[in-house]
Amino acid sequence: MTLLLGAGASAPSGLPDWDEFAVRVAVASGVVPSREAGALLVDKQDPMIVLQAARQRAGVAWESMLSDALYASPEARDRQPSSLHLAAAGHYETASDSTTLATLNFDTLLERSLMADSGRDVYGAITGKPHESGVTVHHLHGIIDGEIVADPVVSFTDYADRVANPIAWQRGFLEDALDKGPMLIAGTTYRDPDLRHWLHLISADSKSRHSCIVTVVREGLRLVA
Repeated sequence: MTLLLGAGASAPSGLPDWDEFAVRVAVASGVVPSREAGALLVDKQDPMIVLQAARQRAGVAWESMLSDALYASPEARDRQPSSLHLAAAGHYETASDSTTLATLNFDTLLERSLMADSGRDVYGAITGKPHESGVTVHHLHGIIDGEIVADPVVSFTDYADRVANPIAWQRGFLEDALDKGPMLIAGTTYRDPDLRHWLHLISADSKSRHSCIVTVVREGLRLVA
């Protein structure tokens, strides 16, 4: 089984969800003058378009802006894994030979939960290939961890370039994962266009594939009173 976690896994730990992240970047870049204006813009417009505008304004400050938006304070860098991180790590510990862990998140909270459970070396990967030793967490949309900003997928062009790339490693990773066994996607609103596009192509393939289950909680759909 492949477990793929989204932003909903990290939000309970105090990190921003996708909309809040977009608002923070929009304000920091000067696309909007206030948080209120940013929230209104993100509510009415695709956050990827908002982030594209922010990227054009940010210039060389783009990567540091992303890090500051994700970790709004020094304390945020010491956030603890959520129950979903711990559940994924716990499942891995009971079935490590038949479990692959992946995330759409930039943070490394899943790695932290694995280190706490096993004490083994844990590595974040942005290539689709497992590390030669230790435990690997595959980051399909890149990593932002302090000063480390590695291949983040944020803006409209980031997503569009990957969707248009027939040999994107993320697509190959998903195909390989579903060849081996089922996939469970949790903690996401399932808005990522690259993920939906690739899973559609994979499911339409004539080859026999395993099932992919996407769980979307009511909070992600704003159905909670």
